[in-house]
Amino acid sequence: MEGDYDQIEEWLHNGVVDIGFLVQPNSKHLVFDAIFNDELVCIMAQEHPLAKEERLSLEQLQDERWIMPKRTIDRDVSRILAKHKIHPNVVYELSVDQVILTMVNENLGISVVPNSLLLHAPSNLIRKKFYQAYIRQVGIAHKHSIHLSPGALKFVEISKYFASFLQN
Repeated sequence: MEGDYDQIEEWLHNGVVDIGFLVQPNSKHLVFDAIFNDELVCIMAQEHPLAKEERLSLEQLQDERWIMPKRTIDRDVSRILAKHKIHPNVVYELSVDQVILTMVNENLGISVVPNSLLLHAPSNLIRKKFYQAYIRQVGIAHKHSIHLSPGALKFVEISKYFASFLQN
């Protein structure tokens, strides 16, 4: 099953699924087993004026045209912007990652996305790290009240193994 973070948490709470990939959940009713850290980066087209910068600050992006992931798809960007009192000029809000990548690549705006999303991004898309690193923790969650089956435990183990390649 594929769903956004809110749906996956709801499925876990209601017993629809036993385990699910989440970013560090807010729910105290879930056990969260961290798999990997995922840095948020700014993406832009090659011809964007900020493409020549080595690193960025959020303040530099204040007046840019933003292609924003919907909150249910990625809460982290909204949370970080709110924490730093940045009010982005959102021109598009989308729920499909590949569409965000394509629109940014066409220089329709910038976006902030998890680095892991860029594994299959267009090769000419520019990614910039921030002066202050913004890291989210990705893992597998399940309800406190269930014991994972041997198959589910093996899935967690294999997920950690493959995620170790993302960190390099």
